[in-house]
Amino acid sequence: ASIGGCLIVSLVVLLAAVPAPFSLLRQRHLLYGHPAQETPVSPVTAGMLVNEQQHAQGTSIEAELSVSAALVAYLVQSINDYDREVQAVANCGERTFRAPTAAGSPERLFSMCVPQTRNIVSDVLRRGAWEKEQILASAEKMRECGSPGDARCVFVDVGVEEGWYALNIAALGYKVIGFEAMLRNVYATTRSAHLPANSFEGSAIPDIQIYPFAAGDKYERCVVASNPRNTLDGHTLCGASNTSHVLERANLTRRHDVQTVLLDDMLADVSPWMMKLDVEGAELKVLRGAREVLKRVKYVFHEASRELLEEKGDTPEELLDFWKAMGFSCRPFQFSREDLRTVFRRRRFMADILCTNLKFVSLYT
Repeated sequence: ASIGGCLIVSLVVLLAAVPAPFSLLRQRHLLYGHPAQETPVSPVTAGMLVNEQQHAQGTSIEAELSVSAALVAYLVQSINDYDREVQAVANCGERTFRAPTAAGSPERLFSMCVPQTRNIVSDVLRRGAWEKEQILASAEKMRECGSPGDARCVFVDVGVEEGWYALNIAALGYKVIGFEAMLRNVYATTRSAHLPANSFEGSAIPDIQIYPFAAGDKYERCVVASNPRNTLDGHTLCGASNTSHVLERANLTRRHDVQTVLLDDMLADVSPWMMKLDVEGAELKVLRGAREVLKRVKYVFHEASRELLEEKGDTPEELLDFWKAMGFSCRPFQFSREDLRTVFRRRRFMADILCTNLKFVSLYT
């Protein structure tokens, strides 16, 4: 057997011993992905090198050994980080919410394990619903696609956080694929997805797929940090931006490392109907790594502010130019009559933006 084959077998054995919520790492997608970069450190990248089918030619034993070591080291560190991060959200309160069903449809209730921690979203959910209008709008757009269970009707959630959007959409029966950089949020959402109350007829909640990665425009190791007063609102800091003085200046506490991935690789065989982004200023970086999949997405719903974009080295003007070049028409969700360039003049204002693909072509059409 090749080193690659032995590594994959070893990984299965290694991951089988990990606590149940982390079983999501056993999914095939985490072992395939993108051709290796100069410094292969991600499960996706490393898995590519040892995938015999895709790398049958020209892969040396030395390269496989190097990548194997990097992969195992990354996974071991992730497991250690995960065990620690779980403790931060282990105490949660189960709450029941009403799914955004269509008018006249039977009521659907789902449960969510709301972390008992200092966090804005959790505080709101303990008293009521979060971003109700945005949830209703997302559900309406998904219903345009067709019936739940239709292969075309996939919702991609980039920046899952505690799982509010993912749970609402999956409660309607639609398939949800999520990406979340913060391990404590991965655990909180996975725990909610496996609550017994969510296994009702027509629910897709138990089948939610969550990948513990940050989406970006290249493969690299980054840092996840959050404010002590808003502990589940993760910020992904890459390159020079993750230095200690930047963390201190922004009043952020380092939580753990995270691997970035390209959505074009992770969703190569998926034609999502709708994508939602909540990535704290990294919108353009995520979108640049998703140019191909965006051609197959009908709607994209995301937040953006001038302040957060500029902190990541981008501008609202660049964001709007990107959308135009990709053939999307975008408008602010809250102020539909206002031009987005006018909205972005308010530096700290966080705008909810709905973009429609005018050149939409599905894999399934």
